[in-house]
Amino acid sequence: MLNNSSADIKEPGLNTLPPGVERYVVNGGGLTGVQIFPEDNIEILNNEGNQICEISVFNKDGKSELSILNLKEIKSESEIKKILLKKNESSLTALYQLKKRNLDIAKAKSSRVFDKNTNLGEKVKLKSKDKCYCIFAAPGSEMLIHEQNPPTDLTIFVKRAKITKDKEHSVIPDPMFSPKNEINIDRQTAIAFQVKEGDYIQVISPAGRQCSDFVAFDTGKLDKRIEKGLDWQTTRTFMGNTFPGPGLFSKFYDTDHEPLVEVIRDTVGRHDTFNLACTSKYYEDAGYFGHPNCSDNLSNSMEKFGVQKKKRLACNKSFF
Repeated sequence: MLNNSSADIKEPGLNTLPPGVERYVVNGGGLTGVQIFPEDNIEILNNEGNQICEISVFNKDGKSELSILNLKEIKSESEIKKILLKKNESSLTALYQLKKRNLDIAKAKSSRVFDKNTNLGEKVKLKSKDKCYCIFAAPGSEMLIHEQNPPTDLTIFVKRAKITKDKEHSVIPDPMFSPKNEINIDRQTAIAFQVKEGDYIQVISPAGRQCSDFVAFDTGKLDKRIEKGLDWQTTRTFMGNTFPGPGLFSKFYDTDHEPLVEVIRDTVGRHDTFNLACTSKYYEDAGYFGHPNCSDNLSNSMEKFGVQKKKRLACNKSFF
């Protein structure tokens, strides 16, 4: 039977948002910060209804200035400040990032759109008069067991006045803390670098829709000319999972049963640790001789650390 439902995918692989449009999610009870430029258009969607949206705006000097978005100040206590004063990880990270931007949080003014009687799907549209940094919050108390009023998500769409044609130049999210090193990996390439015990590695897909291959080797063993890299068979045997995840089953092991890396956070959720990184043979069989491939890229990048070149490499592949 032919299904003519409008929900069917007509052209798989196309971007779902038009050029210059960015989507941000404000989690219920949380907040999201977005850099806004002159003449940018902002649309706030009340996903489920009944959710207040509180907004603070900071001008290019870090001072509170709601008039940039043509908003009016509320006289009640700011819910944004309450969220930032919480001692959970998300609030502490957000407060750290705002202080790095030299934003005067203590004197910040707030405005509100929507109310507790807002219907689901209602929208508010704003337009920026100048460059500013905006904080959008979806405040709400923790739901009592006898009530049905949890804070819910809001969706923010930002339509840029100036569209960057090359999606690779998308604005990447702020790192959780000041990085020791920040490296951009060009398309169709690989890099290799050394980290110490206790270091954190954060992998971000700035434009989305880009898979990544990841391998790791014990440098102490490499110094002795012993190659012991990340091994998916050992890892899966110990962890009992296809891919390690945050929590109890979070470690990647080598063939000596020693942990190499630990997964602290995973917002991707789509991984493959069974197959090899793509190889030259894969492209040659398809008729693309000399096409860049991950196995060669990874082998070439790790040669300086004493890893022998290989035609194929087992890896963890993440699908952003």
